[in-house]
Amino acid sequence: MEQGQQKGLLENLLRFVLVLRGLGLKVSAAEVADALEALLLVNFADQSEVYQALRYTLVKEQRGEKLFKQAFEDYFAALGEVSEQGKGNAELSFQDQPLNLTREEQAVYSRLTREQRQGLQEFLARSSEGKNVSPRFLPVIEGLVKGQLDYYRRHMGEVLPVEFTGDEKLDSILLNISQQLPEYEELLSRDMGLFSQDDLTRVKRVINKLTRKLSHGFNRRKRQSNRAGMLDLRNSIRHSIQHGGTIFKIKYRQKRQRKPDLMLLCDISGSMERYSSFVLQFCYCLNRVFQKMDTFVFAEKLALGGPGLKNSETMEKELQLAKQECGRGTNVGRSLQELQQNFHRFLGKNRVIVVVSDAKTMESQLAAAELKKLAGKAKDIIWLNPLAKSEWERYNAVKMLRKYCRMEECSTLAQLDSAMRKALI
Repeated sequence: MEQGQQKGLLENLLRFVLVLRGLGLKVSAAEVADALEALLLVNFADQSEVYQALRYTLVKEQRGEKLFKQAFEDYFAALGEVSEQGKGNAELSFQDQPLNLTREEQAVYSRLTREQRQGLQEFLARSSEGKNVSPRFLPVIEGLVKGQLDYYRRHMGEVLPVEFTGDEKLDSILLNISQQLPEYEELLSRDMGLFSQDDLTRVKRVINKLTRKLSHGFNRRKRQSNRAGMLDLRNSIRHSIQHGGTIFKIKYRQKRQRKPDLMLLCDISGSMERYSSFVLQFCYCLNRVFQKMDTFVFAEKLALGGPGLKNSETMEKELQLAKQECGRGTNVGRSLQELQQNFHRFLGKNRVIVVVSDAKTMESQLAAAELKKLAGKAKDIIWLNPLAKSEWERYNAVKMLRKYCRMEECSTLAQLDSAMRKALI
């Protein structure tokens, strides 16, 4: 392949990876390199070969398969045909002139009920009539529709299940995919802090589905080994790409020997209570995966979680009682100090500690010092932070605490599922 063709291939691959990342799929630089090597070995005229080469090098999660398939079809098969105007622009017009909606506003419109969409269309139809109505009223009407869409977004707690890139063509593809995502994918991508009371039943079903898959996968999961045992076909193929597809070295795997012990440290101050409740529900659905599991809640002080936390029906009442004991502010340092002084019997080298907090704490230096001590008394510490990763550098406490734990962005069910998979490795 000529150098110019390789450059074009790499550019298209990188743009496709941006689409996958916009859909929330994690694709590393190493996986991009694997995908490029795989593409150099297949026949470009055979779309199925290209699909398989990218599918097996770029997608790790089971939930990513459907998103990958949709992204592949939209990007490679219909890139030049994606409309520059979304569904909202096509249906919402004033005197035959489409409204200028942003990608986010189009995505919100696509998720409205049929009655809500019909109501906006009827409003525009009525507003377009009349002797004194002229096209100069378009900005006013457009502003009213945008305001209504913003109301729907806030009322539904709507967080878009895609992250737009700023590239017009790629965002058109992402918008098209977002309009086709089923309810299951939408709930996975919505911020847990914005779930309404009406969402809770559906969210519980999603959590049950995720934890069943994760439990089943953990029971079957094998760890890599240099000793002959069960063949690790996926890893063997991945390492063979550098040799043109010839398997020179066989990779093996063995059964995982012991289930980990889990300790949950859940921040229940302020807005963190909602995030902590979903993590608790998720982990208690996974209790058969762990050797044992203990729960602590904290705010200004630490408290051992009561039996009511194990039941989603009594969890809210139990959390309210715990808040009376723990206070309203957040002091991670004093809570960790109390854990090591009064509950040291719960610690051990097989203990995986999962902390749920945004790390906005008093006495941040004390928090970092106590976390450093705790890191030496546990197998691993995973910190689930609902703050967007782009905001972490703004908080000194976050920067200090990250040194002594694996901090993961965790504001959605999809991110929670991914983080708990890492906790089980």
